[in-house]
Amino acid sequence: MTPDQLDEIELRAAAATREPWHVEYFGDNGYPQRIANDAAILVADTHEGGGHPARTAEFIAAARTDVPRLLLEIRRLRVQLAAEREKGIAEGRQQAAADIRAVDVQRVARLEGDTVRVGLTVAARAAGGEGGTA
Repeated sequence: MTPDQLDEIELRAAAATREPWHVEYFGDNGYPQRIANDAAILVADTHEGGGHPARTAEFIAAARTDVPRLLLEIRRLRVQLAAEREKGIAEGRQQAAADIRAVDVQRVARLEGDTVRVGLTVAARAAGGEGGTA
């Protein structure tokens, strides 16, 4: 989900009737008749058509507080993920730099050894010795 989509959801949630919402049951069977907020503002009628059982009405009522909380959690987790990603990148860079330094130290040691061998060979030749390697 993109940040723009989250913003759109947040705007819809902010524009909805004030929370919290609850289901009001009426009649002998306790059928969910409507969803209202604590100020008795009607949010939705659920009694018409018989296609809204109690679980659906409860879901609709809970969505008013669940959606904003879910949005906050998504944003919190995205910030945390970005921080972890940056931390991992920084640690990876540090490890790569350490690896490069270790390789450089090995190369320098090898070059120093080669330099010593070349120096000995040159010295031996200059001294009139064999022309071989030391």
